Amino acid sequence: MSVHKYTVGLNNVGSYQVSGRPFTKAADQGAGVTTVTFPKVTKQIIFINRGANDMLIYFHTDSPAGNKFTVSAGEQHTFNVKCKHVYTSGTNGQGYTLYASLTHIPEARMFALTGSGITE
Repeated sequence: MSVHKYTVGLNNVGSYQVSGRPFTKAADQGAGVTTVTFPKVTKQIIFINRGANDMLIYFHTDSPAGNKFTVSAGEQHTFNVKCKHVYTSGTNGQGYTLYASLTHIPEARMFALTGSGITE
């Protein structure tokens, strides 16, 4: 008889059905690209632009312009996505708030986001 240990994972439905652990970050955009790294794999991210100018949020440093999401000044965008980090860019010193709903999946289990829709 085979014994299978049930555990959290990227393809484990239960890992995404439960309420996520909150992760929040209120910060000012630095010069250039800012990386936000999560301690666990996300299930949802809400990005709020608190500044007076548009900001960009994306999933790979090599994302082309068409794969970067514009969040207008004073607006927010919700991403239902699993990832271990996101990148932001905008006006130096511009404020933003980020909320993420985290799974219990260790970030080391998350694969690199590349390819169609990310870096192509």
